[in-house]
Amino acid sequence: MAPLWGLARALRAERPDLKVEVLDLALSEVSAGAACVVCVSTESTIAIPRRPVTCGGREPCKVELPALLPLLRQDPELAVREGRRLAPRLADATAAMPETLSFSQSQGCHLLSGGTGALGLVFGAWLAEKGARHLALMSRSGRVTDESLLGLFEKVQKLADVHVLKGDIAKKEDVKTVMQQANKLGKLKGLWHAAGILDDHLMADLQQEHLQNVLLPKMDGTLHLHNHAKEMKLELSHFVLFSSVAAMLGTAGQGNYCAANAFLDAFAAYRRQHDLPAVSVQWGPWAEVGMAARAGTSESVVLRIALQEGLQAMDNILGAQATSHLGAYVGVARIKWRSFLAQMPRLPSFLENFQQYAPKDAKKGGLVAKGAAPSRDLVRIGIENVLKEVLGPLAAIRSGDDSLEDFSSPLMDMGLDSLAAVEFRNRVQASFEGVRLSSTVMFDYPTVADLTDFILSQFAPDDDADGAVLGGDLSAAREPLSMLGLAGRYPGMSAQTLRFEEFWSFLLSGQDPICEIPIERFDVDELFEEDRGVPGKVYVREGGFIPGVEEFDAAFFGIAEPEARSMDTHQRLQTETAYESFYNSGFTKETLANVECGVFMGCCTLTGITVDYEDIGPFTNIGSGLSGMSGRISHALGLRGPCFTIDTACSSTLVAMDCAVQASRLGRQELACVAGTNLQLRTDMWVGFCKMTGLAGDGRCKTFDQSADGFGRSEGSGSVILRLKAAANAKGESGLTLTRGSCVNQDGRSATITAPSGPAQQRALQNSLRDSELSALEVSLVECHGTGTALGDPIEVGAQEKIYGKEPRRPRGVIMGRDDRADQDQLILAAAKSVIAHLEGAAGVAGITKLVKMLEHKMVPPNLHLKKLNPNIDLSNFACCIPDKVMDWAVTGSRCAGVSSFGFSGTNSHVNLQEAPTEELQATLQQLGERPVMSWSRSDLSYKDWAKQLWWGISWQPLPASTATVNEAGEWLVLGGGSLVKDAAEKVLPKATVLGMECLASTEKVDELLAKPYAGLIFAEALKAEDPTLQGPTLASLLRLVQGLALKSSTKLLLLTSGAQSAVGGAVGRGLLGAGVWGFARSVRLEVPHVQLKIVDLPADQSLAELLPTDSSFAPFCLLQELCPAWASDEDVAAQQAEIAYINGERCAPRLRTTPVPAGSKRLEILGCSGSRCI
Repeated sequence: MAPLWGLARALRAERPDLKVEVLDLALSEVSAGAACVVCVSTESTIAIPRRPVTCGGREPCKVELPALLPLLRQDPELAVREGRRLAPRLADATAAMPETLSFSQSQGCHLLSGGTGALGLVFGAWLAEKGARHLALMSRSGRVTDESLLGLFEKVQKLADVHVLKGDIAKKEDVKTVMQQANKLGKLKGLWHAAGILDDHLMADLQQEHLQNVLLPKMDGTLHLHNHAKEMKLELSHFVLFSSVAAMLGTAGQGNYCAANAFLDAFAAYRRQHDLPAVSVQWGPWAEVGMAARAGTSESVVLRIALQEGLQAMDNILGAQATSHLGAYVGVARIKWRSFLAQMPRLPSFLENFQQYAPKDAKKGGLVAKGAAPSRDLVRIGIENVLKEVLGPLAAIRSGDDSLEDFSSPLMDMGLDSLAAVEFRNRVQASFEGVRLSSTVMFDYPTVADLTDFILSQFAPDDDADGAVLGGDLSAAREPLSMLGLAGRYPGMSAQTLRFEEFWSFLLSGQDPICEIPIERFDVDELFEEDRGVPGKVYVREGGFIPGVEEFDAAFFGIAEPEARSMDTHQRLQTETAYESFYNSGFTKETLANVECGVFMGCCTLTGITVDYEDIGPFTNIGSGLSGMSGRISHALGLRGPCFTIDTACSSTLVAMDCAVQASRLGRQELACVAGTNLQLRTDMWVGFCKMTGLAGDGRCKTFDQSADGFGRSEGSGSVILRLKAAANAKGESGLTLTRGSCVNQDGRSATITAPSGPAQQRALQNSLRDSELSALEVSLVECHGTGTALGDPIEVGAQEKIYGKEPRRPRGVIMGRDDRADQDQLILAAAKSVIAHLEGAAGVAGITKLVKMLEHKMVPPNLHLKKLNPNIDLSNFACCIPDKVMDWAVTGSRCAGVSSFGFSGTNSHVNLQEAPTEELQATLQQLGERPVMSWSRSDLSYKDWAKQLWWGISWQPLPASTATVNEAGEWLVLGGGSLVKDAAEKVLPKATVLGMECLASTEKVDELLAKPYAGLIFAEALKAEDPTLQGPTLASLLRLVQGLALKSSTKLLLLTSGAQSAVGGAVGRGLLGAGVWGFARSVRLEVPHVQLKIVDLPADQSLAELLPTDSSFAPFCLLQELCPAWASDEDVAAQQAEIAYINGERCAPRLRTTPVPAGSKRLEILGCSGSRCI
């Protein structure tokens, strides 16, 4: 269990805000006096004994487990030994330097794992200088691979008898073999385990392979050395394990490394307990050699050990071991104690003997403010000083200058990487009592100024929460809007029905609509490449799509066909969807004419049309412009209110809704249409998102899941109709829901232009609540943005917890209800993107659509793809639930909800909706049910025929017989075909060698056969065999023959088949075999181009006796005439003659040609998808 202690220490270093406690109850562990640690630092020599914790009496006491738990709050690491409670303390263990250590020649051989690495060679040379005469250096490569170490290796060779032995320390048999070999060089006296690797990851990112990579060489290697030494009955004088100071102090980003080295320390103690020699040295980073030097790590806390100082330390340690002065594990490191302790919010009990180094002021780091709110300058200076401590060494490594003066840039631009960010966050958090910083601090507060404001806000009273939002008393301008109707088309719906119940039913079903990109969008095979680094390619094959986007009812809107064909597909689809929403609201074209109705469109994927210059017409520009999206609807329906199209990326349609809400409240319109459409017609955007590595590999949004690796792209179109509630009541109009309020804001200077900002999202949610005149606890559901990215999801949930998790405290004298959400009033986190993926510019209207149906049915469909929560999402203090099945939406009072959309350029929007009164909703649904379903008379206006050049056929073109002659004196090799082939070949080619198939029975026989040069080879077995499977001898023999020819120089090969290209005759097996040979031959031309290959197919309805006469004057086929043209000097002629088939008495060659699409052919209709296949 020792590795768990190492993991725990690493976790404390990464997350000081967590309480990580370890209790060891194993009764067989090492006693307190047998284990200690030495650390050679700039201040002193120190050690770690386990100190008994008494109960007040003189004798150790035995307690039950519940009694130990309170003690863990003071000492997070406890061990119980025979009733004694032991806690580790770092303490001074300085001793007089022992005599210089030496190794006499009689001490035999010393084996070093990792022996050809820098550290292994350094200690090999040190051992040799100390008198060791025989050294065995073990490594996986069996040689010195780093040329810079060859000089050191030569030095070792001059000092001792050195043997490099190849073996993997993690493999039991390798270790056994190497130890046996080393023991023959001289009796094994010392085992030095220096092998190891780094694979650093933050704890939240650790996978099983990351643990295996680091633990196997350390842990398994140690066990193999120990066990084989025991089996070989070796009398060892030294068993030295190279551990790390990371196991003693814990290091952020090295949880696996801490665990592995903690095992080494514990195992050394185990050997010492059994009176076996052992010491585990917890090394700090080395200055000139070792893994830290190779990685170029910073020295902000732990300085590097000079080479001679490290060797002297080992000399002292082994000398002290010989006098039993030290325990089983020993540490050597140079620690900057003030910097190290400044990272911690409080001094841990483990280091209580070093409290004199704990910093007390901002100039030195440490606690800057306690209790009362600090000044802005004090906070800013404290943050800047921490940055200097953390980034100064890194800046020196990068540029040779460790000065930091400009703190206006984002932290990431200043060089704060993921590991340095952990140290920075921990130290800033420790500087201000009560301040808690999330793991996404660099994205939430990307500059020193932003972080300063946040820390100051933590000291401000919650009473000021309302003062943070903009504006004064605008209650008169906050009238809700009634949603009169809506329409839309989304993945999972068919093109034939326009009823939303189909979409709702699909959401409830839990089905997955994501499928392969249809050919009507683009040919994904041309763009797909699994290697994400290939330029101009995509690594995704799937997304969400809607059918019928090529069709449009132009006549209904009075648009001529030429103009309709010039309209971008987005325009055509949005025009229909917008009118459907008007129709579902009770309007017609006649009643809409000249109405002061605003049209607010959201779209960010336009320009699906690309035409050649000569095809540009008078309607092309307006047909492909963003302004045409909204203008087309106003023009077609005669609407005269505000009209514009918005592109704020993923937040476009919610921003459009905010514009519509404000325009209505300001009296600029009497009615509003808010709509958005997103289609996947542009391949350049797919490539761009892939280069950002923003897309999920499987095309799905795995919202809030640990496996979230990006978003999936999807299509859809939606539209809603809004009118001020009072005006709707006056007109006798009922609505589906109420739009209470909204907000739009911007991230400002965030970490990067595409990185989300938690504080900006919090402001959007808070200001939307204020605009809606709702309290946070009145909202019981949020339709989340939820794209399924590892960074975006935790930031969004954090913002929701901050705003919706509790009610801000009110000034004294104001009577309010409870401040926090109770478990029974959990906030529901819904995510449409987890089902239909990301509609980008139309994502907001898709979320609105789903929310309207949830309010109508008072049910919540399940989120898909949530198997294990993202470890960066902390729900411990957030009363919320994520639906994994259909659930009732039960509340006490009226149902209120929010919808979020956050654009990747930094524009955020949030809208709050409330359910309509029950009577009003029922009236609306009744009117909608009585209204006939909208029907269209569409025509296919596809601007590109995606089926063109996809239908192919083969035509057989007659070729004249060759008049060329062949060199009959050449020695040919004929393989198989039976006696008729043998007779024909011997008459046509007198010097031919004819052999049966037994000569191809094995690879060895093929090699023997091809050792002799031939003018060419003829494979004729397919003329008589009827075994078309690879298990049969024919194809297997041909494969072995080609594999043998692949290793030879240019060779001529003629393949003969029968019935491969004709369906006549009864020899079906022979024809199938021949077809397989033809397919194999085409592959051979690509993979083994130096084999000059020709294939000839004979008709299956004639016997070989008829087909193989030797006189070409009367035979339809003559072997002789087919041997010449295949290898003509002209490559083009040779290619034309490479494939020949005798069909209907003619000598023919195949030619590929396009085949016109048959009239009346229809594209497949996407009705739905199951998994990754559309049905």
